[in-house]
Amino acid sequence: MRGDPFLEFLSVLEKEGFEVTQNSFIKPDLAFVLATVGQAEKPTTRVLYLKKFTGNEFVFFTHEDSKKGEDIAFNENVSACIFFPASLRQIRIEGRAVIGKQEEANEYWETRQALSKAGGILSKQSQILPNYEEFVIEAHKLAEEKSPLLKPETWVSYHIIADEFEFWEGAPNRLNLRTKYKKDLNFKDSWFKTHLYP
Repeated sequence: MRGDPFLEFLSVLEKEGFEVTQNSFIKPDLAFVLATVGQAEKPTTRVLYLKKFTGNEFVFFTHEDSKKGEDIAFNENVSACIFFPASLRQIRIEGRAVIGKQEEANEYWETRQALSKAGGILSKQSQILPNYEEFVIEAHKLAEEKSPLLKPETWVSYHIIADEFEFWEGAPNRLNLRTKYKKDLNFKDSWFKTHLYP
């Protein structure tokens, strides 16, 4: 059976009250879990915001030299999971993460508040922080300066290019509905759709 996971993704987000249109920022912020595997060959997860949907790719922003950025540079395969506890819905996405265009990162950077920009400029993400209070003071000072808060070169967008989805819906007595989409490598934009046992 064939199907379109992107249409199902949009349908779920619409039901959950999110505003999503192609190539625009998702509103309100949509949290998701991103799993990566680096050189140590151990999985690492963290919660991020999924900021944008291009129509067939999923976009988040971070420092290229962060832990997740280093992991992706070593191993581009990632897994993402979005969970909606109130409705017992879950979307799992597997694929590879690639760096997007600088223009895209610049566009989103300009939407951030001054203090958020200052933190992004000063942060050596994932490295040891000697004094948190001093970091916060420095961020506030930088945010209050009149000079432009320019985006660091290492602050980039990442696009998740999916090759597999699972849409999970909780049901009474664990009779959960699981719908899997797997990319057909022989045909562009074609997906196999199957159901899985709970």
